[in-house]
Amino acid sequence: MSPAGQYYNPLTPNQSGLFRIHGFVWDSGKFSTLDYPLPNTYTLLWAVNKQGQILGEYVTFDPATNETLAQKWFIYDNGTFILDFPESLESIGSPAIFLSDLNNAGQIAGLRSNGGSDWNGMFVYQSGVFRDVIAPTPMYVV
Repeated sequence: MSPAGQYYNPLTPNQSGLFRIHGFVWDSGKFSTLDYPLPNTYTLLWAVNKQGQILGEYVTFDPATNETLAQKWFIYDNGTFILDFPESLESIGSPAIFLSDLNNAGQIAGLRSNGGSDWNGMFVYQSGVFRDVIAPTPMYVV
């Protein structure tokens, strides 16, 4: 399993600092950049499994103001970006999605928020299917 993450280049004068942020993969002693191929976008890579699938997100921004224009999660699998997830709109206080981890079976644990009772909650995603996870009711011992 190869590690993945993000790195930051030095600041460039008169340019948004968000251009500094890039995703990376470390594989067999070789470092390589993995960015989502869209202008004015930075990439964050969060997890990788034994199959080499990478869980990440990209954020497209306005370079003049740094305002977030789009935020999407993806799975990078053998050179393909899989975009099965709804856009995360937390930057405007609307429905958000957060993906927390990717296991070796390709399952992803996630959380939806800011969208009301029909949207909010935990889920597990695998191969295009979202399954809601019902958290146990807290138990109190007196």
